[in-house]
Formats: sequence, C-alpha cells, structure tokens
Amino acid sequence: MDKFLDGVTPMKVVLLAASLIAFAYLFGFTFAVVLLACLFIHEMGHVWAMKLYGVPVKGIYFIPFMGAVAVASKKFPSRQAEVVIALMGPFWGLGTAVVLGAGYVFTSNPDIAVMAAMIALVNLFNLVPINPLDGGRAVKSILVSIHQKSGLVFLGTMLVCIVVLYFYTSSFMFLLVLFASFGEFVNELREMYQQKDRENMLHALAEFLGCEKDISVVSEKMLSLRVMSDTRLYQCGIISSDARGVYRLPFAKGYATSIELIDDVEKLVLFLRQTELPKMRLGGIVLGSLAYVGLIFLLLVVTSLSMMAPGAMESFQHLRR
Repeated sequence: MDKFLDGVTPMKVVLLAASLIAFAYLFGFTFAVVLLACLFIHEMGHVWAMKLYGVPVKGIYFIPFMGAVAVASKKFPSRQAEVVIALMGPFWGLGTAVVLGAGYVFTSNPDIAVMAAMIALVNLFNLVPINPLDGGRAVKSILVSIHQKSGLVFLGTMLVCIVVLYFYTSSFMFLLVLFASFGEFVNELREMYQQKDRENMLHALAEFLGCEKDISVVSEKMLSLRVMSDTRLYQCGIISSDARGVYRLPFAKGYATSIELIDDVEKLVLFLRQTELPKMRLGGIVLGSLAYVGLIFLLLVVTSLSMMAPGAMESFQHLRR
C-alpha cells in the first residue's frame, strides 16, 4: 500500500480529477467512473509488461477528454518488447471484459454486460493502427522488423490519414494525435540515420585496424590498443577537428544525424556499441501479427455479445444520464 501511495503525485491526482470532470460532462458521472476504471486496467497491463522487460515506469497519467497513458522512464529494449508492451494493455482489457461477461452469465445483470462491452470497446479502439495508439505502435514495430523503410512508409501513410481526418473533422483530438505521430515518425527516421552512421563508422574503423567488421572485435581492439590515440584517429581521417579543436566524426551528413561531438576513443566506442533496437525474428513477427489480429477479433466478439444481452442497450442509455 505504501509503495502504491509513493507513486501518487499531486499532478496525477489533478489529472485524474480533471478527467473525471471532463468525461462526466460528456457522458454522465457513472459512465465516466466506469470509463476511467477501464482505462486504468488497460494501462496497468502496459505497466506490468514494462516491468517484465525491466523498463522503469514513471506512472499512469490520465488525460482529460483523451484517455490515459503509462509513461516509461527509458526506451524499450527491443522491437519485441514494444509489441508486447503495446498489446498487453488490450490483453488485460480483454481479460477483464471476459470476466465481466462471465459475471453477466451468472447474474443476468445488464449493467455488467454493458461494462464488459465498454471495456472491450475502449481496448478495441486502442488497437486502431494509428500512432500513438497501441495498434499503431505494434504494427510499426512489426513492419520495422520486416524492413526499416516499410515501418517509415506505414508511419508516413498514417500521418497523411490523420491530416485528412483533422481537416475533415476539425477535431482538436486529431491535432494532438498528429503531433504525437509526427514525433514518432521523426524518431524512426533518426533511428535509421543512426544505424547508417554506425555502419559507416564500423567499416572505416575495421579497415584501419585490419580486423573483421564486427562491433565487438573493433571496439575491443580500439580499447586494448593504446596506440589508437585521438591524434592517430585524427591523422587517419577517422575523426576530424573543428575550429575549437573538438573531434567530430566525418560520417555525419544529412538530416537527423546521430553523431554528436566526440572527444575521446572511449566515447567513440560507446557510440559504436549503441546499436539499433533489436528487431523481431520471423517467429516473433508471426506471433505478434497473430496476437494483434486475434485481439481485435476477440474484442469485437465480446463487444457484440455483450451489447446483444437483454436490457444492455437500456442500461447503456441509463449510464450516460
């Protein structure tokens, strides 16, 4: 209990209260409470998966009129981790909806059926393949694992779709989604350029050292050979110097470069070892794709069956009052 309370901050409380007021204004108080509970369960699924992969979690933040988000303190360790973390929220939502559906079977209470439908519908919406929704993150990581450019094409296509939706609806929500999607597109573009810079660097260093083009071999040899001083790197053209006498790698050209000022061999090796996010293997791609499609199908089934329950529509209208 104390550990849970430690994570509660004034900012989170204010955002929760503001979200309750916002959703109550739109749908009514009871509906708002059920909706926030659905969002909380969904985000707890993300939090659980983040901890599973050792990703520190800042906490869950509710966003008025929008929803909620579980914020991580650092990047995900792999593309597979991003897919699992993205899909775990809807998976927890599906599990909760199924439990509520079973509760309706035993009680015949239409209010329980409506709650099952609501939580299934919230999670189904999150699987729409648009960033920054869970579906967008999962599809992006799967496509990037197949080919880097296919992920960028997907993100670019989604950006165009969001722009069209914004101009068609003039909705502030789509404007926020547009900014988030654009940021995701830039990050992936930067990741692609970073990898190109590392490949160029690795090739030049391997040729200079006379060793195989392997990150571990090159970096270990650089650190073990004291003759690989900054001066020799400079003289051999592997690094260059600007007017201030600070070493800079010459491979950094073009947009969104990853190369920063580098002033010693250790920093050069550190950058060299910062490889791109590990991509999913074929088995992971297949399983991730099946999980994504399967979640959509099952959530559709739960939503449909729950809303078809006798008295469910009347109960739904009552919740909105």
